[in-house]
Amino acid sequence: MKTTTWKRLTCLLLALLMMLQLTYLPEATAYAIDSRQEAADQIQEPSPSAVESEAVDKREEEVKHFQMNDGSYLAVAYGMPVHYKENGEWLDIDNRLTKTTDSYDVVSLQTDGTTRAVSVHEDVWTNSANSLRVTLPVKLTESSRIGLTHKGFTIRFSLIAGDCMSTAQVEDKMNGVCSDIESAIAVHAASSLSYSAVLPGIDLRYDLVGSSLKENIILSSLKTTPDELTFALTAPGLELHREGDELLFKAGEDDIFRFPAPYMLDPEGAVGSVKAELREQGKGEYLLIYKPDRAWLENRERAWPVTVDPVTQVQTSRRRAP
Repeated sequence: MKTTTWKRLTCLLLALLMMLQLTYLPEATAYAIDSRQEAADQIQEPSPSAVESEAVDKREEEVKHFQMNDGSYLAVAYGMPVHYKENGEWLDIDNRLTKTTDSYDVVSLQTDGTTRAVSVHEDVWTNSANSLRVTLPVKLTESSRIGLTHKGFTIRFSLIAGDCMSTAQVEDKMNGVCSDIESAIAVHAASSLSYSAVLPGIDLRYDLVGSSLKENIILSSLKTTPDELTFALTAPGLELHREGDELLFKAGEDDIFRFPAPYMLDPEGAVGSVKAELREQGKGEYLLIYKPDRAWLENRERAWPVTVDPVTQVQTSRRRAP
């Protein structure tokens, strides 16, 4: 009898233990699955990529390739030249402006139509590394000239503005500096410089972008806008050619400098036309005359200031500057 009772108690205890195990097993199993899933999620979550170095051998005129820390490559197209070719090698364009000196001779055209020879030695701003070398006077005076040099040829020009003097204000534009990656891929391919009050109500700004110099003639009001804007320009050793509305300076069959047709733009985005006329004064000496569309300027809906927007570019590839 005692043995039977003991067996019954033992069976009851084992049954209770089995019930307890079945009660807690799903929770334990679920916990184990959740733990493995969390660990898997942590393993699969990608870590942010970072730039390790530039693949210099993959350079193109407007493209850089960067090797990332995960073994992949990032190709960045900048939409403008960021490299120039020298001795068969693509080198970084660096358009940051530094101060130096420049010397040259010019024939200065006076506002009364007379001319006089002037030897100029002045402080200038110049870009650091490019196939297009640009010199911009620190102080723009009656005899100062903006200079562009490419393939050994130099053109110089300046707005005829009488006895004006304007000191340059320089701005360095670094392309794309936000995230770590953007900082790593940033280039120094753009800079700006401006001259205030070159003529009453007229400022000048020069944007050096890639292998082009973009000139902005900023007109503050209709009242102070002349019918013509005249530039003195010298291009020794180069021949002038016309291609439609563009002016092209060539050395033999080689394109050196291109002047696309200028236009006007107001702050609302309206576009106006500008006629460009080139008058030869002597061998390699010209007057470049811009004639803004007066009817467009006098339109009551015109917003001010208006920018006359010519561009000077060099032919480094088939792609033309906009």
